[in-house]
Order: sequence, then structure tokens, then C-alpha cells
Amino acid sequence: MALLLVLWSAASGCAWSARAGGAGTVRDLTELGAEAEAEVSAGGRCGRGVCLAGARITGGFFDRSGAGSAAGKLEYLWFFGRNAGALAISWGPRVVGGETGHVVSVHLSAFEPFPAGRPVGSIGAGMVAGYGFGDEAVRGGWFGVGVFWEFSDIFSWK
Repeated sequence: MALLLVLWSAASGCAWSARAGGAGTVRDLTELGAEAEAEVSAGGRCGRGVCLAGARITGGFFDRSGAGSAAGKLEYLWFFGRNAGALAISWGPRVVGGETGHVVSVHLSAFEPFPAGRPVGSIGAGMVAGYGFGDEAVRGGWFGVGVFWEFSDIFSWK
């Protein structure tokens, strides 16, 4: 469904975003994780920025167990100087090992156009904080940092 939203937005001239990246996470300073992520979203201009809705899928490990999630997301993207920033909230089901639950997370990201003079994408980095509800391996708060590549030219909506 999110992919159809992105394709429709690209065809109609609305804003769209597609990202791939990875993040490292920690909970209680003892449980470590690493996950790859893919995101798609679409939307339009709102205020001084761009409002987007879409989906985020992750997969990797957390505390020596396989982990993954599929989440819906809402994001506000704004521009400052030659860069951009984004604040997103996502929510959805999560699996760690054989345990399940739901997770709510907040993402704060910054983007740098690449190449700088004529961007065809963006290099990004960000922080994430989340809280899970459900079985023991999913439950509780965690924090992470990540890097990603933004495939669309988000700076064309500036």
C-alpha cells in the first residue's frame, strides 16, 4: 500500500521519499542490536516543510535474537540552510526471537544533499528512541543511532 502511495505521489508531482539504511540500538546498556531498515513515504507541502506518511520495515538482531518490525510512520521534513531535518513517529508490530509486541518510536534525522551542487539523493544520519509493549524481549525503552541513503531528491521540494 505504501509503495502505491509513493508511485502515485511521484506521478502526480507530490513529495515522496524512499530510504535504506542501518541502525545500532541499545537497551539498559547491556542489550545491543543492529538492524537494516527500508522506508517509503509520500505526502505534500505543509507549512514551511513537507508532511509525509508511509511505512518502515526493519530486520536484524537484538540481544542475540533475530528481530524485525513493520511500522506505519508520520514524518515532518523541514529545510534549514543547505540541509534538511526530519522528525518522524512510527508504530507497529515487532518480533524479537519468538516474542512479539508493538513498538512506538521517534526518529530525528538530518540530511545532506549529494552531490552538493546537484543532488540526486541525500546522505542522512539520525537518532531514534522507542518503547515496546508486549513480551519481555520486546518490552521496554531503547535508544539507537543510524545512517541511511535517501533515494529521492528531497531538496527539490524546498
